[in-house]
Amino acid sequence: MKNNIYIVTGVSGGIGHEIAKTLLKNNCKVIGTYLNTKISDSLLNQSNFSAYKLNLASKDSISSFVENIKSLNIDGIVNNSGSNIPGSFDQITSEMWTEVNNINLLGPFLLTQALEESMKIKSSIVNIASFSGQIGGPISTHYTVAKAGVIALTQNMAIHFSKKDIRVNSISPGLIDTKMAQNAEEHPLFNRVLMSRVGRPSEIASVVKFLLSDDSSYITGQTINVNGGMCF
Repeated sequence: MKNNIYIVTGVSGGIGHEIAKTLLKNNCKVIGTYLNTKISDSLLNQSNFSAYKLNLASKDSISSFVENIKSLNIDGIVNNSGSNIPGSFDQITSEMWTEVNNINLLGPFLLTQALEESMKIKSSIVNIASFSGQIGGPISTHYTVAKAGVIALTQNMAIHFSKKDIRVNSISPGLIDTKMAQNAEEHPLFNRVLMSRVGRPSEIASVVKFLLSDDSSYITGQTINVNGGMCF
């Protein structure tokens, strides 16, 4: 993977930061995107790291980002950016539904579509889904639907990209120690976690690295659960 170029969206968040850090440790070049949250200096100070502001809910922002990197040959994409506006079923407005689905589902689709011509043969795409897209959750129906869509998108992308020998897989994290999952041990489904603990961002990043590498050369169209046994 040395000198390979990977795009990682949402590197200002806990999982995205850890994914970028793991790839940089393996001598990869990382193009990281962010929106509102500041990227850590530990990433910005790395010579193999470059950062771009990207709003996945905006077609213009996606077009601008792709134009800036169009000269590069990409070895892989990690569609990691995610956002949620928590709310019970009866409180979700059409605006909330649109925003959450644009960032979590439509955005990764449009970004990957726009980057297809820049991707090398035998490259790899990893989409970050969620356990809520598999088993639902107590709130946030819009987020649950978006993440279920990411899993279906992964399967369809695997079929489409197979003609270029590009693999596409997704990772479905469980309760991971990030700002987005604060107080995870109080989550109503925490008692289903067989390992009785919250996951670490590094445990997601290591699986991303595996799926980007040639070590997973015969894996495509799959969703890998990294959830401590919350669901199978």
